[in-house]
Amino acid sequence: MASRRRTSHAACRVSARAILFGIICCLSVAHGKFDLNGKCAAAARSSVWVHEEKAFDPKTGQRTGEVLSTTQKWDYKIKVDPWLVFGQVDIFIPGTDIELDEIWAAQVSQTQSMNDGLRLSVLLGSVPQADQQFDIEGSGKPASGAPKIVKCSHLEPPKFDCKLEPELKVLNEFAGNMALQVKLQVWQTGAVFDLDFGSPVVISETWGVDLVDVAEDEETVFGRFRLHPEASHVPIDRRSSFGFSVTPPLIKMPKMMCKPVLPFPPPPPPSPPIPPPNPPPYLAMDETDCFLGGQAVFTVKPAKLPGRTWSVLVSLQRWSPGVQLTIDFIGEQLRQHPLRIVQMMPLSAVKEVTVTSHSAVIELLPSPVRQFSMVATGAVESLGRLS
Repeated sequence: MASRRRTSHAACRVSARAILFGIICCLSVAHGKFDLNGKCAAAARSSVWVHEEKAFDPKTGQRTGEVLSTTQKWDYKIKVDPWLVFGQVDIFIPGTDIELDEIWAAQVSQTQSMNDGLRLSVLLGSVPQADQQFDIEGSGKPASGAPKIVKCSHLEPPKFDCKLEPELKVLNEFAGNMALQVKLQVWQTGAVFDLDFGSPVVISETWGVDLVDVAEDEETVFGRFRLHPEASHVPIDRRSSFGFSVTPPLIKMPKMMCKPVLPFPPPPPPSPPIPPPNPPPYLAMDETDCFLGGQAVFTVKPAKLPGRTWSVLVSLQRWSPGVQLTIDFIGEQLRQHPLRIVQMMPLSAVKEVTVTSHSAVIELLPSPVRQFSMVATGAVESLGRLS
């Protein structure tokens, strides 16, 4: 059964005939997007009504006469997520005398009438209705809770045996003809694509490729295509793509494989190992070098310009007056720009003993504090050692 689009602007979808001749009863109405709650498909909208067939009035030219017959009608909008063309949804509509009349945005591949209802196998079309839905309508008296989703299948994107990474898309379907597009992530002129359609089709209206081993308008189950040079002066949506039409329309995703004509580059080498984290921005004192214990940290980091001042704060675990503490610094240009002490603080706690181009000897004085700071210049890059 051919599919076509259908839209609705009312809270409950109602056919024109039902408005004129029927009595409407809405079972459920969905506003906005319908939540599937983790299911692959569910009825987003359900409607049942009684259709009245009235006699034709020759005076008015309308069917306004007596009621000749009544028919129980139903309509269901089924949401599917994810929506994939050729995906399949099996539906069971329990009830009495259930028959399918029309379907939109999908097509029925199989029906099975049962004593307690109707089972349908529905193939999704290329373009869904709003909110990823298709619409089915029929007659009969559905039972409470109808319809029931039996299962979903083929809703995962297909995996093709092709390193050119093709993606197949249905462009449109009209008058028994289906237009297809294959978009590639990698284009190689002369590469060959083999498609297995699963049933006989007639291939026509090719673009971007040559049809090989079979003539257009000749029935075949298999299609072999060879890529043209990639065209640059084409619409954006057709770049890196080729296409063709098949008759009759496909009812399942074709199998596809390709034969590239150029070797692919080797995979990139593995990423280098992550370097170890930077050392902490302080220098811990090794108690084998000095029994006092403690650490030194830059409170103002040395600048790249040697003349700029920087400062270092030394904190000790133990304070022993009279002990001389040596602070070594590291820097490749300390010979050209040696260490110079500008200020020691507090002056009551420490005093400068000697200073070289790369180190300073500081004597501890009697003091209640256990730390001191030193402001200096010189091409220092990092702290070296406390001893």
